[in-house]
Amino acid sequence: MLAATKLIVVTIICSAVYGFAVGSVHSNLYAVRNLIKFPMLIFITCGICSICYYVFSKFITWKLSFVDVQFLALKTFRDISLLLSSLAPACFFLALTTVKPTDGAHMGGYPLFLGMNVAFIAVCGSVTLVYRTLALIKGHGVSVRKGIAVILAWLLISLFAGGQCAWYLRPFYGVAFLKGIPFAMGKQPHVTGATNFYEGVWHIISPPGKNGAEEDTTHR
Repeated sequence: MLAATKLIVVTIICSAVYGFAVGSVHSNLYAVRNLIKFPMLIFITCGICSICYYVFSKFITWKLSFVDVQFLALKTFRDISLLLSSLAPACFFLALTTVKPTDGAHMGGYPLFLGMNVAFIAVCGSVTLVYRTLALIKGHGVSVRKGIAVILAWLLISLFAGGQCAWYLRPFYGVAFLKGIPFAMGKQPHVTGATNFYEGVWHIISPPGKNGAEEDTTHR
């Protein structure tokens, strides 16, 4: 119990630090909101993933116990938060110094800042999950083939769960010239018409058109 409590406390502090840093790209309000929202994102995603990790692992191997998988999830998201918090000073500096967008046609350094942080989260999450999973399956004598299958399955679960949770809790960054955005957008469609994280990513890759371009990145 003490070990789990320590994991939770460290995760809350580190994820809040990173959330504050990236929210500063918009305003102090976003930075303060992220002190709550980023830990929420981490723990909601962790809760969903921890159950799904265990269920999917049963299709591949019976050697991983429920308790082992739950601690792996906690340690993984703790490590992700630690890695992200180590990047917080750099993110905070960039948030304060990046060229602010003035309108939809002049986005300044915001797209680069957004893309950079999405990449940070993806890389930190992937590296940590692979490292933790490899250690777990080696300790339980799981074969290499089954181990790879477990890692791939858990990476996909993390992507889908984390992406959609982030969608419901958005915005975390926000475009500086847009005001009055609620704490969380929930199921409200994006200005491009996207209704979920995956559709939103597709619209970034293949924009649906210029309609509403001025607010294209409002709710991220």
